[in-house]
Amino acid sequence: MKFIFKLSLGLFLLAGIKTSAQNKVIDSLNLLISNAKQDTVRIKLYIDKAAFYYKTHDSAGAATSLFEANKLAVSKKLDYWEGRTFQSLGRLYMNYGYYDVSNSYCEKGLVIAKRGKHLHMMQDLYKKMGINMMQMKRHDLTLRYMDSALITSLKNNNAKVINENFSNLAEAYSRLNRTNEAVNTYFKALERAERINDSSNIALIYANLGSLYHDIGKYEEEKSVYRKSLRFNPLKDEQDLSIKTSSLFGLGAAWHSQANFDSAAYFYSKILKNHKGNVFMPAINNYVDILLRKNQIDSAEYYADMAMKILTTTSFFASYKEVANLNKASVLISRKKFRQAIPFAETAFSIAGENNSINTMARASEALCKIYEGTGDYKKALFYNRQTKRFDDSLKSSSNKEEMLRRSMEYSFGKQQFSDSLSHADEKKQQQVQLALQQTELKGEKNLRYAMVAVLILIAAFLVFVFRAYRQKNAANKLIMLQKKETEYAYTRLHEKNQEMLDSIYYARRIQRALITNEKYIEKKLFILRNGK
Repeated sequence: MKFIFKLSLGLFLLAGIKTSAQNKVIDSLNLLISNAKQDTVRIKLYIDKAAFYYKTHDSAGAATSLFEANKLAVSKKLDYWEGRTFQSLGRLYMNYGYYDVSNSYCEKGLVIAKRGKHLHMMQDLYKKMGINMMQMKRHDLTLRYMDSALITSLKNNNAKVINENFSNLAEAYSRLNRTNEAVNTYFKALERAERINDSSNIALIYANLGSLYHDIGKYEEEKSVYRKSLRFNPLKDEQDLSIKTSSLFGLGAAWHSQANFDSAAYFYSKILKNHKGNVFMPAINNYVDILLRKNQIDSAEYYADMAMKILTTTSFFASYKEVANLNKASVLISRKKFRQAIPFAETAFSIAGENNSINTMARASEALCKIYEGTGDYKKALFYNRQTKRFDDSLKSSSNKEEMLRRSMEYSFGKQQFSDSLSHADEKKQQQVQLALQQTELKGEKNLRYAMVAVLILIAAFLVFVFRAYRQKNAANKLIMLQKKETEYAYTRLHEKNQEMLDSIYYARRIQRALITNEKYIEKKLFILRNGK
């Protein structure tokens, strides 16, 4: 008792110290917001303030800060930041399990993102809407939104985001029991992640594959891929830590399903040491179940009380409330504290009825039967005994359907693996044939290159020959032209000399004719002299 009092006092003082530190952070952020001159800076600070509230599990504070940011963005007509605030509100309500509210804010953000062609925002909103639909079990819409997220991310060409969307699409296929398509899509995502050495996404894909193997009852394969997830996980940020805890939980769940409770407890306890992650509450609930099976009532009560205390301080794990209440009732039943167990068992039964969780309703009605039997109220005990049988019959019927579905999934998955192995063998043969063809093509290309080189050499030789002949012909033509010119010149000179000689002769003749008396005149005079008149 003293130990519990000291522990409670220590937790109270620690909570007081943490609250004081949180208030200082909030005051600092408020001061920065009031002093900020730019509207975009103020909006960013409001979003940071909301993120801080979220980390401290203050959902109301986070929502209020985001509404303030949205109001400012709308008043200043900052479309991008209005879309961002709707995006953040969608994330906030999704994380707290209000999927319909989250979806309405995501739709508003999507309208703005489409208008501004903000591809990164669009793909994120499509992804969140897909997750919301997945949680609301509207798997046809899940597939549509996840497919839209993948198409948008391919346009944006962000390799890491593309891989995440491949994984989300695979999970959507898995929820629709389209196992083959889910596995193929996961392996496509894995191939892309390995290509860019994205260790975080490789770890996430292996973790998702583990969940898929769990659904079809392949527990050894499930454990194998979860171990790979842990091996590849770089543990760089909060998301990596969340993937790690999910993998640890998956290993625990696999061992739990195989009734190896010691191994399951080992992995659950590793999660409980960190007090972090989305699987923290289900890990506590499963751990309590194992402790009750092993009849370790004190430890079971400690962790059952821890779960109830967490549920009273935050709504983050509200979806696990029914199991936590049932575990608390089971602990009190083990201690024969039947009257104290009644409100917990009734709460579990009521919540399970609202969620249509037949398995939990069966367990809760069984617990209520034991409780009223222990208190001596046999009428109510009989009523809940009949309820238990009715739920058990319903569970058997649904489990038979699930078993048939599981066998069908196993068959289709095994068939796919067989066809994959055949296709792998065919691929090897095709690779060998392709290699032979490539070698033949290389030889042909080599011979073709040699032939082309030979042809080029012949062409070059022919061109050299033609060039030489052309030069020789040119030289001969030049020589002939020169000889022709020389001949013409000699002929011209000879002609000129002949002309000069003729001119001289003609000139001398003219002189001669000018100086010598005409022959007719002489003949006339001679005639006169001879004949005397």
